[in-house]
Amino acid sequence: MLLLLEVLIRIFMSMKNNGGKLTEVRKTTFVAPLASCAISPDGALVAGGDTTKNYIIWKGTEKLHYGSMSARIDCMSFSHNGDILAVGSLDSSFALFSLAKNANAYEQRKAHVGGVKDLVFINNNTLLTTGQDCVTRKWEVSI
Repeated sequence: MLLLLEVLIRIFMSMKNNGGKLTEVRKTTFVAPLASCAISPDGALVAGGDTTKNYIIWKGTEKLHYGSMSARIDCMSFSHNGDILAVGSLDSSFALFSLAKNANAYEQRKAHVGGVKDLVFINNNTLLTTGQDCVTRKWEVSI
């Protein structure tokens, strides 16, 4: 027997027009426990990466993209303009997904020994990654 569980994701934002109180803006579900998530700068997109190596990008309840790495997803980050999603994995690699092209744009294998633990865009073309190896690397991104 196969048991399929869904994880409910609820996203809240603090809205100025209601005194800064938290307001629920989106609900969606995920099939496996989340290991990482990211929200695009404009709040329109949500990405979630799970413990079984898969990631999904949503716009509202619509799934825009489903992808996978070869191991657990440990970190995710959108570029400042929201055009690129970077996904870091326990498998020591990171991948870039182009939302404009709706395609995987780049994968860097062996980025960090022991896995990519965090990544962040410092502008639309520069990505910083850090890994289990205690090293921070700067990557110029052009896709």
